[in-house]
Amino acid sequence: MKRLCIYVTYDFENIVDDYISYILSELRKSVEYLVVVCNSESIPCGIKKIQKYADKIYYRQNIGFDAGAFKDALCRFIGWDKVLEYEELCLVNDSFFGPFCAFSTIFEQMERRETDFWGLISHAEAYIPEQGLIPEHIQSFFLAVQNRMLHSPLFRQYWETLPYFKHFDEVVSQHEIKFTQYFKERGFTCSVLADTRINDSANICNNYMQYALISYELIQKRNFPFLKKQQIGYNTLDRQTQENIRRAIDYIDTHTEYDVNLIWDNLIRTMNMADLQRSLHLWYILDGAERGNRQHQDAVVAVSADFLSACEEVADYLMCLRPYFDIRIYTTNNQVQEYYKKQGFECIQANLDTCGELEKLGSYPYVCVVHDEDLSSDIKPSCVQKSHFFSIWKNLLGNTGHVVQIAELFERETKLGILSPPSPDFGEYFGELGKGWNGKYDRCRRVLDDKTVRCVLSQDKPPVCVSRNFWIRGEVLRGLGRFEEAGFDIMKYLWALLAQEKGYYAGIVESVEYASIREADRQYYLDEICSQVRQHCGSFGSLLELKKRLFQAELNQFCIQYARIYIYGTGYMAKKYWKLIPRMEGFIVSDGQPNAKSMEGMPVWNLSELELDSETGIVVCVDKKFQYQIQSILDKKGSHYICI
Repeated sequence: MKRLCIYVTYDFENIVDDYISYILSELRKSVEYLVVVCNSESIPCGIKKIQKYADKIYYRQNIGFDAGAFKDALCRFIGWDKVLEYEELCLVNDSFFGPFCAFSTIFEQMERRETDFWGLISHAEAYIPEQGLIPEHIQSFFLAVQNRMLHSPLFRQYWETLPYFKHFDEVVSQHEIKFTQYFKERGFTCSVLADTRINDSANICNNYMQYALISYELIQKRNFPFLKKQQIGYNTLDRQTQENIRRAIDYIDTHTEYDVNLIWDNLIRTMNMADLQRSLHLWYILDGAERGNRQHQDAVVAVSADFLSACEEVADYLMCLRPYFDIRIYTTNNQVQEYYKKQGFECIQANLDTCGELEKLGSYPYVCVVHDEDLSSDIKPSCVQKSHFFSIWKNLLGNTGHVVQIAELFERETKLGILSPPSPDFGEYFGELGKGWNGKYDRCRRVLDDKTVRCVLSQDKPPVCVSRNFWIRGEVLRGLGRFEEAGFDIMKYLWALLAQEKGYYAGIVESVEYASIREADRQYYLDEICSQVRQHCGSFGSLLELKKRLFQAELNQFCIQYARIYIYGTGYMAKKYWKLIPRMEGFIVSDGQPNAKSMEGMPVWNLSELELDSETGIVVCVDKKFQYQIQSILDKKGSHYICI
């Protein structure tokens, strides 16, 4: 079959990763003419990976997302005369990894079906409260259109009249969801590669996006040899545990010829480390068992020692490790130094907590940086710090077997860059949970920008770890001296991001013993919190409902304080939440923003048109990435507001 393929790619850094060159190489084997549309004005890094396979490459601004790119490719770049020379047209975007089998096998399988257009997977008819009824449709990241439909005037008319959508939600609702139904109603037939009907329900409220929630099953059993990218950042905890993505990647690694490093390289470069750590549960629980003959490991344990009260405990941990690991004690306390020297440890009279000193350790493949604690009762009861000390040292240096397993973990997980202990959650440390950047985001952002560190940073997503104690690849420490003037107090927020810059992800490590303690503690905390929420806010059935209960109570409390209530925003968030807000008088948009005069039957004002006095409350209903800018504006005006 004479086949034309249009492949659309977009990257926020204008980089082409190797997973794209792989899929293009596979497509190239089955298509006569391959066009790549880059939704950017240039590709400074990796363009040769496209040039090797593409017959034509076109550049454009990212207007209308992938639908806009397909429209321009068909109507402007290639032209319909050229398009209609082919028997099949494939419209493909870069939002998935694969294939995990030969593309030729997929095309051969679909050629045997009598169909006018086909895709890789469909979404069953569903009802979603926020969106309403969603008809069954083929998901548009891969669409193949065969001869009869391709040469129909209806197909050309569809693309020529398709608008350039301004919001991604519009692409989904006005193109992806409607495409299948539009052409089926006009007499064209369709099919999909994956057989997902076993999971469809007659109760349409129970149907869902299968590639986002059961990817492992789809790859293993449902004839779907692909892994969608954006699902990896989804937080699915409102519906299920997040086992699917890691199981899928492990299955791809062990049961297919696909190189999973193509997946890892792209995820590490493009994803927020907090999302990656959660979605792939990069949390390692080690049993500490000693296996086989122990040999000296090419690793160093660097201890920052300040407290005489901790010397005995520290020595207990280090004594068993000394035959197998290099150990260095850093201290400026003469009494502490004397104690460890008597125990036969190498002591360095220096402050370990400097970028220059840590950089010197970069020659080791693996480095453990660990601090002692004040275990006296001079400032606070010693039991508090003894538990804190235990939470760090047990998880990083529990025993020889535990440390050997950490070294083996780094050797086995070649993309692992740093391991930190879990954040303490007992006693006074419980109050630190959920603080995220704790007011340090802007400073971290400035430091990273100043040093041109390539990483993915978000103010509303907390750092993976905030700790002075960790295992890290020595490679990540090289070049650390450039951060010396930034102030070492900020470094505990940056370690995972520095690992990301070097192409590594961050994980958490625990001993089995500590994991059992922590599990019991967390279950107690959850029971107590849920009990309090039910008592004060009412019943709930899921995490999402719990959050809604808390927010509705907070929102109601805010609104009763003011005589006039306005919503800031007129987009998706405002349309979704406006009915929850009592006594609202209208909507606000920023000055200079185009807006309709009314929405949902209520007026829309520019910010400068209103007098925002002490009797006025504002509910900010915009995406989080815009909230901080709006908060700054309202703070300058002294306005009273709450953010959804």
